Amino acid sequence: MGRKSEKSKQRKLLRIEKQGKTSEAQALVDSANQLEDPLTLLPAFRKFDRNGCNFTVECQRISQLPAETVEWAFDLCRRNMQIMYDSNGGWSDKAKRAEMTHDLAWYLIARDEQSKPHGFVHFRFDLDYDRHVLYCYEIQLEGDARRKGLGKFFIQILELLAYK
Repeated sequence: MGRKSEKSKQRKLLRIEKQGKTSEAQALVDSANQLEDPLTLLPAFRKFDRNGCNFTVECQRISQLPAETVEWAFDLCRRNMQIMYDSNGGWSDKAKRAEMTHDLAWYLIARDEQSKPHGFVHFRFDLDYDRHVLYCYEIQLEGDARRKGLGKFFIQILELLAYK
């Protein structure tokens, strides 16, 4: 009864290895979430000056965003997405607000010279199937900021942050 087969030993080793990788991944997620401003790693990406748009880009946690910015982001998301959601099961203010204001939510916000926001990205550093990921929940732009390259710029920032 006390003897273990080779298969069970291999399964145990794999389980231990997987736990170690999960711990490492969680440590990476935790360190990313402890950053004050992830965009300090990419100072060249604080400005977007292309195609007639001159925006500054800021990165903040949900807890640091002013209430009016959170409301603007929620309203923009609703304006851009509610019709699509309604055709696929329905929009829920409560569910979307809970997702957008989750404690681990980070935001990239593009603002003009008057501090008016023109677009945002909602993302999180998280674990997905025991792997550390940067998960993009929303990327939303005002009509005047579309087709100018801002969305692509936001995605480039997310890709670089994910590799950092």
